[in-house]
Amino acid sequence: MRRSSPVPAAIRNAVKAWAGGAFAACGGFRRAGGLGVVFTFHRVLPDDAPVAGPMANLAVRQGDFRAFLAETAARAVPLPLDEALLGDAAPADKPWFAVTFDDGWRDNFLHAFPVLEKLGIPATVFLATGAVEERRPFWWQGLDALGGDVEAAKALPAAERARAAGEAFARTGTERFRDDFLSWADIAEMEAGGLVRFGAHSHGHGILPSLGAAEAEADLARNLALLRGKLSRPASRFFAWPDGQADARLVPALRAAGFAGAVATVPGCVLPGGGEWREIPRVNVDRAVASTRSLRRWAFAKALL
Repeated sequence: MRRSSPVPAAIRNAVKAWAGGAFAACGGFRRAGGLGVVFTFHRVLPDDAPVAGPMANLAVRQGDFRAFLAETAARAVPLPLDEALLGDAAPADKPWFAVTFDDGWRDNFLHAFPVLEKLGIPATVFLATGAVEERRPFWWQGLDALGGDVEAAKALPAAERARAAGEAFARTGTERFRDDFLSWADIAEMEAGGLVRFGAHSHGHGILPSLGAAEAEADLARNLALLRGKLSRPASRFFAWPDGQADARLVPALRAAGFAGAVATVPGCVLPGGGEWREIPRVNVDRAVASTRSLRRWAFAKALL
């Protein structure tokens, strides 16, 4: 049987833009009081920076980032993640949103932080501490630099994935990636401003379910020890699963360490209340959504539709 061709991106985006506009026109934002949306960002680059490669969708331009936050703040209340989920900060009569970043890229300090300060919007940055402490690139960066299939590599067994990454780094070297990540000095400056909080995102940013139990637990322990020793403010009580892949084996250890839940990559809205352990949905803001005005409402509405 002949497979039907995928729907072109232009058509998908047109449908999304229509749905977001219809949601707003029908008063969706007004009727979403008390509901929240947690947004995920990764990298924020200068407007004139070249963006290419298989993982380019992770990078948004600074001007688009600013526009996205300003437009969203005009429709919903920006809140710190932990205060919204664990306190009573969420308004009952308006929707709210929280901004999060994954990994610990230095451009979060250079290009996102000034925008957050200017707009007065809080954020939580989930740190993969191996990149910060050891300047260790993420396993996929070498593959990405060579134009490799990163998504296919995610499905490999851990040993095969590590071998593929090692072969790529043998060709690209690792020094070129050392300045990609936040330093502890950058983190201290962001903490001092009071708007940005930091959280745990593993140490090595491996795909945790593919690791042995002892290796995954050791990775988590290293991540938490560094955060406790280096941060001046308490870390977020939510853990960000690397690559969005939850590992149920680690939930008892996370709960014992005082975590209230984890953030994932599955889109959805955040409902009031919750149990002893919560898996929090998040909406990823990629380059296309951030750069297209008609899609910015969709990023919020898709969680609620």
